[in-house]
Amino acid sequence: MLRGVFFAFFVVLGLGACAPGTHAPQTSGDDINTQFPAVVTRPGMSPGGEVAAGSLREPVRVAILVPQSGPNGPLGEAISNAAQLALFDLHENNFQLIPKDTHGTAEGAKAAVDEAAREGARLILGPVFSGEVEAAKAAARNYGLSVIGFSTDWRVAGGNAYTMGVLPFGQAQRMAEFAAAKGLRRIAIIAPRDVYGDAVLQAFQSTAQRSGIASQAVVRIAADGSDAVSAVAQLTAGASGGASFDGIFMPVGGANLRNLAAALKSYGLGSDRVVYLGTGLWDDASVTSDPNMKGAYYAAPSPQVRTAFERNYQRIYGATPPRLASIGYDAAALAVVLARQNSANGGRVTFDRASITNPNGFSGVDGIFRFRNDGLAERGMAVLQIVQGGQIAIVDNAPSSFVNAAR
Repeated sequence: MLRGVFFAFFVVLGLGACAPGTHAPQTSGDDINTQFPAVVTRPGMSPGGEVAAGSLREPVRVAILVPQSGPNGPLGEAISNAAQLALFDLHENNFQLIPKDTHGTAEGAKAAVDEAAREGARLILGPVFSGEVEAAKAAARNYGLSVIGFSTDWRVAGGNAYTMGVLPFGQAQRMAEFAAAKGLRRIAIIAPRDVYGDAVLQAFQSTAQRSGIASQAVVRIAADGSDAVSAVAQLTAGASGGASFDGIFMPVGGANLRNLAAALKSYGLGSDRVVYLGTGLWDDASVTSDPNMKGAYYAAPSPQVRTAFERNYQRIYGATPPRLASIGYDAAALAVVLARQNSANGGRVTFDRASITNPNGFSGVDGIFRFRNDGLAERGMAVLQIVQGGQIAIVDNAPSSFVNAAR
């Protein structure tokens, strides 16, 4: 009979796992019938290979900053629950996670950092939103602490701040490379008129150009999608008998994407005629269940391990975790793995830049990732396809390592 333990999926591409928190989840032997691969590091991360559980030579405290109150309280609670689950999986009695409430504000984030620093935290995980991360970054700098934020706003990274958010650049590059491999050469782009749209458009176009793809038409739409239909009309103007392109890249999500898909179909550009390409914004049940999106492709972290994480979270906490919860798991696991590495090397646990930006990277619930010197997370992406009944199929696996990858 299995004991009430899972094995964390987190690798410092080479180390071992993380520890029980102050509110470790309780399981029975019947709760778990699936094991995650253990948190490990790959060669080059730790010369001693795997670092055993319970190996910290000194107590280590790390703070996790999330909104525990206010409208985003449920999200903060889920992220915190996932972090505690990682600690439970990783069995490190000398590691303590200190949850702090940001109240969803910049002022709350600053106060949370001050509190955590007074309580001996050596690293800040979170917060979630960009304004909070900026405030936490400035406050943490006063104490010589690093911040590993959860925001997808790349502008908050740099200096003493890193972001674990799944960023759009790698997704756009992945889709351009996939389109080229699939033989698509005439790609239209529909992107929002905002900072996100600018960044994704630039990343896609630069990769597409290197891959021999001609971006035949670019149409920008309002961030709220209010002009989606007129954008489609503009895109098809002058095209005889429908499309003059073989693919459409649409870094748009939610209701805006559904409106675009409906408009495209009405103009004879349904997903059965033109290949739809997208980003992780499509990793959303409201998108994948839309019949107009059947056959579409998008780049996102591989769902294979995350599915097991979600199933185990459901068993422990009795609820389906929101999509962002897995970032809490991986962040907590990362903190313990880095602490163990420092401890194994005989030094005081400090979470320094050299260990955080290890070029070998880490592997977690959302696949492999590593931090660049500018603080941004680079991730290995899979290409997924929306198939019958809103199901997802992996058509091109995510890489399993960063070997030979440029920084």
